[in-house]
Amino acid sequence: MSFASPLWLIAGAGLIALAALGLRAADRRRRRDLEQFATESILPDLTATLSEPRRRGKRWLLLSAAALGFIALAGPEIGFDWEETQRRGIDVLIAVDVSRSMMARDIQPDRLRRAKLAVDDLVQRLGGDRVGLIAFAGTAFLQCPLTLDHAAFDRSLAALEPGIISAPGSNLASALDVAAKALESEAKNVKLLILFSDGEDLRGGALAAAERAAEDGILVFTVGVGTPAGELIPIADGPDGSFVKDESGRIVKSRLDEATLRKLAETTDGFYVPLGARAEGIDEIVERALAPIPREELASRLRQVPRNRYQWPLALALLLLAIEPFVGERRGRGPRKNPDMPAGLAIALLTLLAPEAAHAASPGSAAQLYADESFEEATGEYRELAAEGDDARLDSNLGSSSYRWGEFETAAGAFARALRTEDEALRQRAFYDLGNAQYRIGEGTVEASPQETITAWEQAIAAYEEALTLEETDGDARFNRDFVQKKLDELKQEQEQEQQDDEQDEDKEQNQDQQDENQDENEKQDQKQNDGEQDQRQDDPSENPPENQEEEQGEDPEEEPKDEGDEPEDQKPPEGENQDEPPPDDGARDPGEAEREPGQLSPQEARDLLDSLQGEEEFMPMVPMAPADSSEDPRDW
Repeated sequence: MSFASPLWLIAGAGLIALAALGLRAADRRRRRDLEQFATESILPDLTATLSEPRRRGKRWLLLSAAALGFIALAGPEIGFDWEETQRRGIDVLIAVDVSRSMMARDIQPDRLRRAKLAVDDLVQRLGGDRVGLIAFAGTAFLQCPLTLDHAAFDRSLAALEPGIISAPGSNLASALDVAAKALESEAKNVKLLILFSDGEDLRGGALAAAERAAEDGILVFTVGVGTPAGELIPIADGPDGSFVKDESGRIVKSRLDEATLRKLAETTDGFYVPLGARAEGIDEIVERALAPIPREELASRLRQVPRNRYQWPLALALLLLAIEPFVGERRGRGPRKNPDMPAGLAIALLTLLAPEAAHAASPGSAAQLYADESFEEATGEYRELAAEGDDARLDSNLGSSSYRWGEFETAAGAFARALRTEDEALRQRAFYDLGNAQYRIGEGTVEASPQETITAWEQAIAAYEEALTLEETDGDARFNRDFVQKKLDELKQEQEQEQQDDEQDEDKEQNQDQQDENQDENEKQDQKQNDGEQDQRQDDPSENPPENQEEEQGEDPEEEPKDEGDEPEDQKPPEGENQDEPPPDDGARDPGEAEREPGQLSPQEARDLLDSLQGEEEFMPMVPMAPADSSEDPRDW
């Protein structure tokens, strides 16, 4: 069991303790009064019918009812319900030009206010999609991160005014780059950027930024605010009838640059529409950009909603209050009229209002909770106050309590909304606190998603820069900026080193595979060459000895074998010689071999010479081959 507002338990315990002490003091005072009125001998007779247990019972009924009333105020939560929330798989970032040219009044009341009304109408049609807001002029800033809380988005939208970005000019490229960083961690969702501007790009580089956004899968739809005829730009803080002039003193006329906006959108496969005097372009954005998204991208999510069981203690408190008047203080008598009955009715009325009182919030109570370090309760009260009022200080306090509680994303959104104030000191503080919140957000994702950390820390550095622009002597902002920049550089170096290591590993694997392929190819070439030489040896007659040729050719079928008795007379051994003795060696010639000239090779010597020269025509392999019985790896690492 938990409580929605546990502070009421502490307050109730203190008040009930004080009430009990007060009742005991009243009893002692009553006893002293009786002793002054009568002697001790007659006091027992005067109080004979008084029942102390009954009196204590009545008091316990009242105190218990009050305790149950405070428990009801605390909002006991027992169990929970599953609530289904549906959202589309679309992340929509809306970028709004807040440069000075948006003050032109070629559409009423002026370009910026007309664009804000159109954005509000568009967000109401998005339903469950996440939306974010980017404000840009000379630079761009993520005014509201992607969120399902459309009320928070509306507050950020209302804060858009000319001058909220200190850098003058109009830089479309910066808006596209900030959008790419905000959407890069949402790889699975359809990512859209709807850009409201008059198309003036004083810094350049918009088309190059659009090409980078297209590579990231971002669809950009541009909405032209203004008219091609253009209008003069009034000076808000100048005398009536004064207009913006250029360096030469001529009055500047701002015109809608439809060509730039159309090229920018077409580069990302989006399209351009003019806003129109009555925001007709929003209908085309909804019909052509949002409606074609398939229904399969709809998703639902269940969340737990605690059940507030304040009715249980409240009903029990009312029951005790109903019983108390019927309990008398004297023995043997019915209930007497209770002089304290109106107080009991007041307590009952208070407990009936428990649900409303449990949610009551005030700046004083929220500040006291913050001082008591009850940051969760302080965040809840500041959230209610910020939703009801339009005070940038409440958003700043909400951000501070959320930051101390550890809800850094909530804190970042609150600090961003606090930037709408005209108080320079409060804006400078909001930028500084926003930088701290963005650093903490990035610190929480440094292990799981380093790219998200890089994005958050870059936003933090941008916030510190804005704070230093407003107050150059802020040493804390300068120190934090340098500290985060150092951490960011180290993280980027680690990412680059990891990427280089991965590339080196891939190169090693490719080189190893190439060596294996070369070795296999050399082995195949050696085998093929050996097979070719063997075939050549079989075809060359000089490689076969005469007796092998005779064996291969076979005997002549017409030749008759000679008998031993038919041997010629001159080939018989002479008489008296040992016939078993082998003939003398005459140069290792084969029997029947013809006489050869000096220097002439015998067939056997010719074969030996060819065998010794065999293999000299082979190619040297790229990788040396190890002996057959070697256990070493022949590859050159």
